[in-house]
Amino acid sequence: LLPFADAVGAHASAVMVANATVPGLSTVPASISATVIQGVLRGELAFQGLVVTDSLSTPALQAVGYSVPRAAVAALHAGADMVLFNADANSVASVTTQIVAAITSAVRRGALARNTVEGAVAHVLATKHVNLCALA
Repeated sequence: LLPFADAVGAHASAVMVANATVPGLSTVPASISATVIQGVLRGELAFQGLVVTDSLSTPALQAVGYSVPRAAVAALHAGADMVLFNADANSVASVTTQIVAAITSAVRRGALARNTVEGAVAHVLATKHVNLCALA
């Protein structure tokens, strides 16, 4: 995971986690892996910035049984702050609604901690604030 170490060393404000599986580290794609995000990136490397997923609309996630909404919940649970997905203009609102419903349902069921979602939102807002202030 040298690219993550390089990003942390360069004081990157954000990193993107791919949907690739890291052999010997996790059996699920990195974008939904707590081992990769919380264990390595946030834990071992002490990365405090924004963690963004690669597109959750990929065949790599679908092949292991993850719809976009399910992958979004899994990514947040794993420690991602922002989830990305692909959709055409006619379906983006529908997919976004499905993701919001899945996250809301997961929080209500106790499958996803509310403070996890709030922490992700805080990371997004903090990153936006820092980067906007840098432009001033």
